[in-house]
Amino acid sequence: MSNFIEVISVLLHHDDHQIQKRALTFWNDKLENQETIPHDKHIVQFVQMMNTLVDLVKEENPSKDSTITQQTAILSIEILARSFSSIDKYSNSFVEIIPYLVKGLRNSASPHVKSSIMICLATFSAQLGAKLLPHVNALFPALLGVLELEDIRTKTDKLLVLSALSSLHVMISTIGRFASGFIGDLLIAILSPKIIGTVHTYPVIYSKVTGLLSVISTEFEIRYLIQPINDTYDHLQNAATSENINSSVCQLMNFVGESVSGINKLEIDTYYKRIFKFYKSMFEYRERNYVHDHLVSSIYEVEEYIIKSFTEFVMKLNNNLFRPLFLVLLDWAQFYQTETKQHEINLHRSVFFYQLLSSLSTTLKNIFIQYINFIIPNAVFVLSSCSKELLTGGNSLSMNQQASEPYRMTLLEHLIKWLLKFLETSFRYDIDRTIDRDAIERISAPLLRQLELCNSQKPIDSKVYGYRIEHHFIPCVIELLINLGNEQLWKPINYQLLQKTQADSPHIRYNALLTLTKIYDRIGEEYLTLLPESMQAISELLEDPDPAIEALTSKFLNQLSQLLGGGEDIRDLFR
Repeated sequence: MSNFIEVISVLLHHDDHQIQKRALTFWNDKLENQETIPHDKHIVQFVQMMNTLVDLVKEENPSKDSTITQQTAILSIEILARSFSSIDKYSNSFVEIIPYLVKGLRNSASPHVKSSIMICLATFSAQLGAKLLPHVNALFPALLGVLELEDIRTKTDKLLVLSALSSLHVMISTIGRFASGFIGDLLIAILSPKIIGTVHTYPVIYSKVTGLLSVISTEFEIRYLIQPINDTYDHLQNAATSENINSSVCQLMNFVGESVSGINKLEIDTYYKRIFKFYKSMFEYRERNYVHDHLVSSIYEVEEYIIKSFTEFVMKLNNNLFRPLFLVLLDWAQFYQTETKQHEINLHRSVFFYQLLSSLSTTLKNIFIQYINFIIPNAVFVLSSCSKELLTGGNSLSMNQQASEPYRMTLLEHLIKWLLKFLETSFRYDIDRTIDRDAIERISAPLLRQLELCNSQKPIDSKVYGYRIEHHFIPCVIELLINLGNEQLWKPINYQLLQKTQADSPHIRYNALLTLTKIYDRIGEEYLTLLPESMQAISELLEDPDPAIEALTSKFLNQLSQLLGGGEDIRDLFR
């Protein structure tokens, strides 16, 4: 073995790079294929060879052949580190050469050499652990510098990024606790749009990023992450004109949710206000970015990630912590015009607010019902304002800046949809009848007025209107009636529906009748107690000039006959 090491040492000093490369290849094969642990004196010789290997790496302005030799020499160092650096009496020899590797990473013009150095440094980190502490301030900036590419287009760009991400993954897993000062720069680097934008072109890079984010969220306590998270979002917000910003923000929110899900009670009690402050700034994402055309189409996706992440946070809070935060959120959603002091609705905030409430009520079910009575006044005002704007053609809801009419109409549609979805879920899970009866009376009128919005003074798609009625309005009304569970409380709503079957608009008549058919279908025989007072309106619908309404009325009568049973045809009552 000693003779082999001596011969290789001589060959590595040869002027011919091909000979150097072949010598290194023999050396590497010998190291990797050892069947027994070398004797101590041979290990000493192996480790002493590192000085020669480092000299090869340090060569400046290498030729193409010497660059390949450098790569092979770095592989040799990596194999030595894998084999012997964990042995205490040899570890310092490896620690001492780290500055040369870092310098090579910074200065080498060869992406392949850089990649080899990063893999080598990952092995050093895995084997040496805390012994790398004196070099942390050099290691992380050097690795992050590799990620500062203008774009990721070529195979060599991809190689560099993958190597850097892999090395950072290992280092965060092993010595991350010593690198908390670099978390902000690390998050900014790996969540940059150019890297996150590789999800379709280079999915393996995207996978490496998500894996690294997961390790960061696990290795670092939330106190080390709050400020870097804020800094990263500020950095992304300042780059809002770039492509793939929304994707970067989505991954940031995914990371925040994962980080929050792992915190303990003491951390929640200590940091919940700071965490909520960050979320509250995220709630204004649409409000800040809707002016950027390239972001608008995928803002809903970002909001879904924000809501999913915030839900992870809410699940960690007890009622004593969540209640004051919720009241702050409610106050945030209720916009007041500072000059006139007139209560106005901020359209952007309201859309997000009810989208969030819909998600929370679905996730928390009856636990969230205790907050419904705080929300009903705002829900009444919002529904009324939406109806007023659509029916009069004015702008009843405020926005920070002017927007196109199609965009505004889209927001109105989404606002109504999420509000109805929230009410539907709340009525369904209000098992203990928590919702105040007076509140239900207040919400009933603006709720049923949704049937009239086909008469909008603003352009509205009849298919969109029909879909909203069938999939959002009718389920909401049914859950409201089930929640009331009382014939006397049903009567006012039933009367209003019957009134709308007499409207001038065939759309209103049709959808009011459709609502009644769905109510009888869901509630069944219990609702038949209201049939006598409905007969007059139904008889008039039998002679409706609109064929669709006449056909639906006939179908409705068949439905009623089945509910009544006894083989009787309810049509006999109209003769």
